[in-house]
Amino acid sequence: MKRALVLGLLLLVAGCGGGNSKTNDPVQSLPNDAKIRDAEAAIREINPLLRRVNDCLFQNISREEFAVVARFLSTFALNTENALAEIRRADRERALRG
Repeated sequence: MKRALVLGLLLLVAGCGGGNSKTNDPVQSLPNDAKIRDAEAAIREINPLLRRVNDCLFQNISREEFAVVARFLSTFALNTENALAEIRRADRERALRG
């Protein structure tokens, strides 16, 4: 089983927990090898079709590549919140002007 699949599932299930508490870096919160092995064992017990599909989805994706995507998505989510706040601010200003 691809470690990226297990890592991806762990991150999805755990929601990254907001990342490392000191650095707020989701990559530093990634599970260690023992947790990955436990997760791999658990995944072997789930629906074989789901496993095959996930293996296809995460094929040829390294831990490092996944980490880059995780950092990007974390930053992009924060930027999205800031952009939505800017839109709300503009709407309030427009409403005040009449």
